Amino acid sequence: NVASIAGLKGHLPTSLGTVAYNTSKGAVITLTKALAGEWGQHGITVNALAPGWFPSRMTRGTLAEHGDTIAVKILRLEPARSYAVSAFSPGFGALVGNDQTAMLGTELPEATWRYELDPVRKMARTSSGDGKHWWEVPSAPFLGCLGVAPADGEVRSTTVPGAFGGNMDCPEVRAGNTIYIGVNVPGALVSFGDGHYAMGDGEIIGGAIEGAMNVDLTVTLVKGIATPVPRIENDTQVMFVGFGRPLEDAARVAFKAMIGWVQAASGLSEVDAYQFVSQNAKAPIIQMVDPEYTVLVKLEKGRLPRLR
Repeated sequence: NVASIAGLKGHLPTSLGTVAYNTSKGAVITLTKALAGEWGQHGITVNALAPGWFPSRMTRGTLAEHGDTIAVKILRLEPARSYAVSAFSPGFGALVGNDQTAMLGTELPEATWRYELDPVRKMARTSSGDGKHWWEVPSAPFLGCLGVAPADGEVRSTTVPGAFGGNMDCPEVRAGNTIYIGVNVPGALVSFGDGHYAMGDGEIIGGAIEGAMNVDLTVTLVKGIATPVPRIENDTQVMFVGFGRPLEDAARVAFKAMIGWVQAASGLSEVDAYQFVSQNAKAPIIQMVDPEYTVLVKLEKGRLPRLR
């Protein structure tokens, strides 16, 4: 916001960059490094940022506006610590009762697991609560949160995912992939964080193996093209992230978006695209613990239909 941007001026170390502010044009921010969160105490290091996060005109004087799309390409994700943490909180998780899913039975106690990272083997190791057992999980870093400001001036908790991205908890928000999200407000207001070192499908306990992350990324503004459902791409795959409750509605959002993409990319009719996606797409459950559940629908680009 205006106060936070103006407050940076004069307080940002020159080693990190410079800040200028103009009320008619937004913030002009030149950063060699920017930190999301607590300026490096526990946050994410960013070496490339444009446009967004703050209202900005960093791309040839063009401001992101409603109806545009931002494309976030993640270049590098690396754990910033030698350890990470997972936890269980009573009342939160896929298999516990809460005010919306009423269940009988005794609640499980709060618990925490500390995972030690082996950077050579790329494994995270922890022990059971009584110390008698141990297990390992392969490291697969990604960002749990990546999004823009919601539409209509709405304020949402960072726990909530939606069409604006947010707490998608999607393992495909990883290095090498580009995430496309529709812009809702001037400047887009891109934000990201919630470093995940690894996570199983569903995130059923309510938390992944989480910790601080070093991040290199770029943000590109795509003018005049709307993206109603977050899309993820790389050279070989296209993916859509659907949100909703019940879980099948989240899947429907992503499947419908995929069918539309296949139509546009191949020239198939809607019913033929429906058949094609039905037989070729994969749809892992991302998470079923947040206020909105998320399902990923993915497709190999090389399987697109060809003309006879």
